[in-house]
This record gives sequence, C-alpha cells and structure tokens, in this order.
Amino acid sequence: MIHYTLAGPVVKLLPSIDPETGEVGKQGFAYRNYGALDVATSFVGHMSLGLFTAVFYALLHPNGGSALLF
Repeated sequence: MIHYTLAGPVVKLLPSIDPETGEVGKQGFAYRNYGALDVATSFVGHMSLGLFTAVFYALLHPNGGSALLF
C-alpha cells in the first residue's frame, strides 16, 4: 500500500503517452485520467507484488519467518 501511495504522484510527474490520443503527460495521479480500470489495475498490481514479496520473504526468512505469514 505504501508503494502504491508513493507511485501515484510519480506517475503523474513522469511523462507517458496516452494510448488513445497520443498526448504526452495526461495520465494524472495513478492513471486517473485514463479511467477507473487503469487505476484498479495499477492498485491490484501493486497489491499483488506486495503479497508475492511478503510470502516469499516469510518462507525464505532464516529465523522461521513463515510463522509470521501463517
């Protein structure tokens, strides 16, 4: 959640090309100007990566981190 919150403003500041109009830099905060589906996809992607990272960290942690996961 922290990464998603920090990535939203970064996405707004970095120039990218609108896939429909070809305009540069019109994506808005967390792709808000592209529509709700793009905002949701960005959010789900960040949450999935966070969960994936947490699960593997817990399973591979040398001090029995899997107890933290389950």
